[in-house]
Amino acid sequence: MNRSKSASENALLLAKLFSWQARLGRARLRARSHAPALILVAMLVGACDAPPTARPTEPIVVIPPTLAPAGVQAAPAESAETAAPTPAPSATPDHGKQIWIDPVLPADIYEPLRQRISALAQTTAGADLMSITANAVEAAVTFDTGADGVAVLTRTLALAAPFPTVADGIQLADLKRFWGGDSSALAGLTSNTIAPTLFLDADTRATLVYLLGQPAESPNIVLLPTGDILSKTWELRPAAFAIVPFDQLDVRYKLITLDGINLYERDADMAAYPLSLRVRMRGDAEALTRLAPAVGLRDNRDPGKMAIVAMTGVTAMVRGTAVRMEEKGLTYPGEQIRGWLTSADIAHISNEVSFWEKCRPPSRNDGVVMCSNPKYMELLRYVGTDIVELTGNHTWDYGADKLIPTIEFYEKEGWKVFGGGRNLEESRKPTLITVNGNKLAFIGCSYFGANWATDRYAGATPC
Repeated sequence: MNRSKSASENALLLAKLFSWQARLGRARLRARSHAPALILVAMLVGACDAPPTARPTEPIVVIPPTLAPAGVQAAPAESAETAAPTPAPSATPDHGKQIWIDPVLPADIYEPLRQRISALAQTTAGADLMSITANAVEAAVTFDTGADGVAVLTRTLALAAPFPTVADGIQLADLKRFWGGDSSALAGLTSNTIAPTLFLDADTRATLVYLLGQPAESPNIVLLPTGDILSKTWELRPAAFAIVPFDQLDVRYKLITLDGINLYERDADMAAYPLSLRVRMRGDAEALTRLAPAVGLRDNRDPGKMAIVAMTGVTAMVRGTAVRMEEKGLTYPGEQIRGWLTSADIAHISNEVSFWEKCRPPSRNDGVVMCSNPKYMELLRYVGTDIVELTGNHTWDYGADKLIPTIEFYEKEGWKVFGGGRNLEESRKPTLITVNGNKLAFIGCSYFGANWATDRYAGATPC
């Protein structure tokens, strides 16, 4: 990810300041100072076991060279004699409670935290509470996989491949082997023909280092700027995949499940999902209560902002399907798929035929002349239909006049239609639906058939 020079310099300066503050803090401890301090730690909590990390015995905050935020160099060690102290801002009281931010956090989490806490410290409301540049620190670098503290955010990473990829999922054990240097471990993504290449950016790599450990030196693990990952993954398809933050998924990607967990399912078991990074704060309870709203960072996967559309493809309750409905009940064909459709925000049905009260009883040998008895609408109700597509080429099988009553059936149920209409003008109108803030437009047309809408007749939209 490209970052401005000023942001990098600020982060480097901050690391130096922390280092100097820590030394001064130790001096104060030796002098038995009783200045109040807030021990507030931004922790990394993985859904899987984190790799062991050495904990420093002294409270010196230095950015490790291998885990520094992108574009930031590790702060060089300085002796107490040569360090040049930087005066604390005059607006910040010397007794203010102190904040420490874990430098191992990916830069796109670390920097917003630093900026927001710094901004709060400059306000009247926050000056007596905290400062990350004052001259007293009594906190050590801490790694903890516990669940206590105040949640700041959860960063969810997703496995993605070019949309035409055949494979649907992989196992965490195989991903770990691949990360550790066994390039053949994920050959199943390419139908076992070639070892794929993984593309990711610096912030994602920093997250994965915590979750999976240091990666092997491998030509199959390639670091790229964020904006180049999608195009490069498509360029090398099918022998490429990517790991990206969930909110960076694109329609040109196919989401790959991990250990069978599908991030597109609103009720996915996120507690078991192994590529989630959880950041928490700990310390003085009163200070955390005041600080948490100011931080204001959000999880990058929010089920409340998702819009899930389930699309059935062509449907026609005729011939063998209708025979089974007569034998086993009108809802029989939907019993095994109802859960998928009713759990979606929008259930789409492309019903290819019109309803007609005089439609003859079904037969397995009806041929291609098709209609449905209106009682079969019960199946569409049962599966939770929300929108019906009218692009099918059998809507005129018993006359163009049968489509208008069919549309009226749908409208009476409160269902929307698209891809057809009572006339040409109506058929061309897109159907607009907003779900959880997401604006969706449905359009459709029929390339094949003679049942196209005109100024005089109802029908499908001609392409």
